[in-house]
Amino acid sequence: MDAAVGAGIAVLAGAFAAAAVIDARTKRLPNGLAVLLAACAAAVAVMRGGMPTLAAHACAALVTMGLLVIFELAWRRARGGFGQGMGDIKALGAAMLADPALALTAYAAGMVMLALAGMVTRRNALPFLPFFAVVLNVGLVGDCIVRVL
Repeated sequence: MDAAVGAGIAVLAGAFAAAAVIDARTKRLPNGLAVLLAACAAAVAVMRGGMPTLAAHACAALVTMGLLVIFELAWRRARGGFGQGMGDIKALGAAMLADPALALTAYAAGMVMLALAGMVTRRNALPFLPFFAVVLNVGLVGDCIVRVL
């Protein structure tokens, strides 16, 4: 792996860390930060495999995000309240641009951690991005280290 990919991953991990802090404080993902996440992740995908890789990852992200939006809208209609935020879906879509398998794994692990934290704290609503970003960043940096070795 070259230094450019490592730098791109470092910037992406930093942006996800910032998103986690903002979500923990405000329970929101600002659109400008979501665009930054997507741009950084797209750059990583292009550096790793060119435009065909970005196109494949973007297709996977769009399908996944579409399904999650449909599920969330159905949840809100059936339950009369929020399930997950649209910012969480935007963050997943951005992460999928860099690495769809890692992003989906981090999303699932983050959901498990969120559920456990909710049970321990006895709270019905907690911000999701702090859980997602930790797992995602460990995976991104770990993958970067493994590729170097």
